[in-house]
Amino acid sequence: LPRTSNITTGKVYQEVIERERRGDYLGKTVQVIPHVTDSIQNMIEKSAENAEKPEICVIELGGTVGDIESMPFVEALRQLKYRVG
Repeated sequence: LPRTSNITTGKVYQEVIERERRGDYLGKTVQVIPHVTDSIQNMIEKSAENAEKPEICVIELGGTVGDIESMPFVEALRQLKYRVG
């Protein structure tokens, strides 16, 4: 599996920080919703696109559901359900 298949909190926050420093958020306050959750969704979609003609993408959400650290991932997956169907 390529490196894009492993999405960690550190990678997500690093991407959000880099985008903020580039000015992609137009000076607005960076927030968990929508900025962090959108970043997670984009990383999941990139991972699926890098595979050879994927028919399915299996996502494992590690950690304990209910912990505040995993809540952005849970919310991103909930949003992804409506984004891609």
